[in-house]
Amino acid sequence: PDAGLVMVVPANVHAFIERPLPAKTGAVSARIWQDGKDEGQQWGPGLAVIWPNGKSIKANVRKDGRLTLSANGNESMPTSIANREPVELLIQWTELEVRVIAGGSAMGGIEEELGTFPRSMFPGAPELLRVGKMPNKARAEDHGDAGPEGFNRIEWVRIHGALK
Repeated sequence: PDAGLVMVVPANVHAFIERPLPAKTGAVSARIWQDGKDEGQQWGPGLAVIWPNGKSIKANVRKDGRLTLSANGNESMPTSIANREPVELLIQWTELEVRVIAGGSAMGGIEEELGTFPRSMFPGAPELLRVGKMPNKARAEDHGDAGPEGFNRIEWVRIHGALK
């Protein structure tokens, strides 16, 4: 049913929860479901990690079924969901790289890497986790046209320790 964080907000309006990341965190993950009637594209529901210098990485699902990956606001759409079911997004970082992976039933049970970036693009320790609807730079900004109201759900969020 409707367990988790249920969001009923306009398609192009930000609505997210933000939490500080504990020291020695190495990854965050979330299971996200977007109703097929929600018009959100760039503002589709997703997961983001923010660094103190404003650098960010965000992955989200769009109405058209594509997955968006935004690294410091630079957008790519590396793949699409297989069906309109929950997608599990993982953002993981080590001393060398930042990786983003999609999986879960929306991906047909197969994990797919959305992208890998050198850690030099994201210096220092990340400070914030954001989950919900947000633009590519993962900020509290809205589009000029709010669009129609839509339904989304963040089923769960996890914070993982650093890899050794």
